[in-house]
Amino acid sequence: MLKQARDGSMPRTQRGEPKEAKGRCPADKAFPRLSPLTERDEIASAMFKFNRITPRTAAGLIAELEGESQNFDAVGIAVAFEENTRFIFADDANRFEKLGAALAQGGQAVGLIGVKQQGEIVSVSSRPFREYKGEQWVREYLANLSDSCGQKLSKGLGTKPISQLLN
Repeated sequence: MLKQARDGSMPRTQRGEPKEAKGRCPADKAFPRLSPLTERDEIASAMFKFNRITPRTAAGLIAELEGESQNFDAVGIAVAFEENTRFIFADDANRFEKLGAALAQGGQAVGLIGVKQQGEIVSVSSRPFREYKGEQWVREYLANLSDSCGQKLSKGLGTKPISQLLN
């Protein structure tokens, strides 16, 4: 470490340049330091950008729904609200409008619920959209939703179309 001269200045070479301490920055170079508040804000901002879930467009979600429709007897987008869930099914003629309205009302399209029926046996499966793949709450939400859909279907199967039983 270089010691300051009696007048408070840093030692200089014969050419008048500041002396550098080994392994340290030049003595007269000022590197800006962020205040603790600014530093915290920068970290929070970076974390927000990293963790932000950027939803796809309704058209992108509908395209994924339609791509899965060939694998199920009924498949729908699960749109989560605080108090309930709405399903937008692939065979719904107004799926674009219904999905747009649900998203505009604050719903989050979190994943797909698919139903296969083989005789009396009904299987319900779910998967989160890629935006929510790592979110534990979404996996739990869809698992609970699959269970409740299975219960509804077992009670009303054959009385109405699957999409009407679940909405």
